[in-house]
Order: sequence, then C-alpha cells, then structure tokens
Amino acid sequence: SSGINAEWPLRPGIAISSFLSSRELATGAAAVAIRKRNKKLQRKITIIIVTDFLCWVPFMVVAILHTLEAIKATSYYSLFSILILPINSIINPILYSDFLGAALKRVWKAMKLIRGSGKPSDEAARNDIELRIR
Repeated sequence: SSGINAEWPLRPGIAISSFLSSRELATGAAAVAIRKRNKKLQRKITIIIVTDFLCWVPFMVVAILHTLEAIKATSYYSLFSILILPINSIINPILYSDFLGAALKRVWKAMKLIRGSGKPSDEAARNDIELRIR
C-alpha cells in the first residue's frame, strides 16, 4: 500500500461483518468445514490488520506530534516513506496469498520428520531431508 491507506480504519469492521455474515446454519461435517474455513479467514484478517497497524501507526503518531509542534518530524518522513511503509507493501501480497501458510506447513513437516519417532520410515525421510539440505 503506497500513499494514504484510507481503508485501514474500516478493516476491523469489515472483518467483524464478514465473520458474522459467514455464520451459516449447518450440521455435521459441513459445520466443521465452515468453522475451519472461518477460523482460517479470521487468522488471516487478524494478521493483515496487525501488520497494517504496525506499519501505519508509528507514521500517524509522528505526523500528529509534528502537527502539534511537539517534535520536528521532517527527517522522519523519509525514513517512513523509504523503509517502513514499503515493508507493508511487500508483506501484504504474501499475507493475502496462501504462500506463507503452505511454506510454514512444509517447514513444520520437515522439522517433525527430522525429529521423528525412531521408526524406519522416519529414518529414511530424515536421511532424505539431510541429503537435500547439503
């Protein structure tokens, strides 16, 4: 997100309304699938909101303090525009896609295989992973 991120204050409301509107009356496996989908969506939206918050709030605080003449923030604006705000632009596409979750699952699975349970199949998988790492 470059420039002023005008929709940022609306995101919590959008997240809450999407959660409430997605509650469907279902039973059995359908209800479990819906709850699982909602939980994944809630987690993703929460992460997006937190990263936006962490990138934009420091800028807003500095801008407010500068407006109130509590600090002279002219030198800080270049730091925010060159370093901090572009980080948000880099992170957002990763968060919106499922790439990060899939990568973390692969790493977690590899770690579990490396630790293993001592079974012969675990030993073979561990050797295979070690060969790939080298």
